[in-house]
Amino acid sequence: MFRTFGATLAAGLSAVVVTLSLSVGAQAAGAIAFNPYTLAWGWAAGYSLHSVAKSQANANCKYNCNNWVTFNQGQCAAAAADWTRYGGGYTGTYGWGRSSSKAGARNRALSECRNHGGRDCRILVWSCD
Repeated sequence: MFRTFGATLAAGLSAVVVTLSLSVGAQAAGAIAFNPYTLAWGWAAGYSLHSVAKSQANANCKYNCNNWVTFNQGQCAAAAADWTRYGGGYTGTYGWGRSSSKAGARNRALSECRNHGGRDCRILVWSCD
């Protein structure tokens, strides 16, 4: 079969366009950073690596976030904490959840918080990618 230079170039460019569109779609990592003792939180979504998303979520946290939950494209994540006051802050009891839906992630986080002894568990933050 005989191919012209133009046909070969067009086929090559098509492959580059498909590869680039797949790479752009790969921006699918997200993270939530939170501190259950201060109720501070930060989140980030749309990154290529979980480590980068965690770093950005931590940078978005206002006060010393020391717990993280990560999630992928098509997932949601949530963090819940016990809002019961303890000393100068809160009890530090928390839970997190991941799901394909916002409601599922939130319900899982609240359930985990209660399972760890939380009495007044509330959602701190949630995000979907």
